[in-house]
Amino acid sequence: MADHLDNASPEDKLKKLRSLHSDWDDDSVREFDNLERMMTDAVMKSEYGNMAMTQLVIRTAKANVIAIARKLASDENIPEIERKAMFREKKVWTWFVVLFAKDYRRELKSIDDDLENLLRFHNAGK
Repeated sequence: MADHLDNASPEDKLKKLRSLHSDWDDDSVREFDNLERMMTDAVMKSEYGNMAMTQLVIRTAKANVIAIARKLASDENIPEIERKAMFREKKVWTWFVVLFAKDYRRELKSIDDDLENLLRFHNAGK
């Protein structure tokens, strides 16, 4: 997904991330802007990847990706326009992981594993 970003600067990654949320609702934009401000401040510090704030944002992003994917997978009655918005939001949260995780590939694999386990659990209950 993000191989072309391996050598991209945090600023370039952030520009790409910002371009993905053009049609979010006001609350989502405010939340993104707040996280962006916090992370921009953290990026200015040399060890941002180890900072508690960075780890919190990564955990939040991962949890949001999983929650959105779970909702998309479990609710077939989501209107198409809302479904598209949810896919875009999931993509933006995924970009947060790519942008700020030191080993984003491992973090993305962790998300995939969590989703696979949730799906397996969900299907076992049927």
